[in-house]
Amino acid sequence: MPIKKSWSSLLRLIKRITDQEIIDAHNSFSTPPKGLAKALNKVLKEKLSRRWEVESPIFSEDEYSNKSWRLDFAQKHISLEVAFNHGEAIAWNLLKPVIASELNHVKKIYSNRCRNNYLCDKRFKNNWWF
Repeated sequence: MPIKKSWSSLLRLIKRITDQEIIDAHNSFSTPPKGLAKALNKVLKEKLSRRWEVESPIFSEDEYSNKSWRLDFAQKHISLEVAFNHGEAIAWNLLKPVIASELNHVKKIYSNRCRNNYLCDKRFKNNWWF
């Protein structure tokens, strides 16, 4: 799928997520968490897993197969990180899609040309209890 088509498809998918889907995901946990980060991640994972690889390894070499070297979601040309973490994790979350798209000596699973990070701002955090 070309980048433009993949990107448009991703935006449509995100725009179609309803408040009710997030609320249902939040209530599905045996002990609902304080905020909605887990629910949002769950909904995104359910929706994106149909056409995206979930928790895709960045590199194909076994040496880099642990969870630290994974993208939240990946397709042929697009890598996607979704983060609601505290400040200490932001740099790493911003860096992973860059690593996935840049040429270096380690063979990659995907050669992404488009990298995306979805983060929440203060208004989002206040409205959704983060």
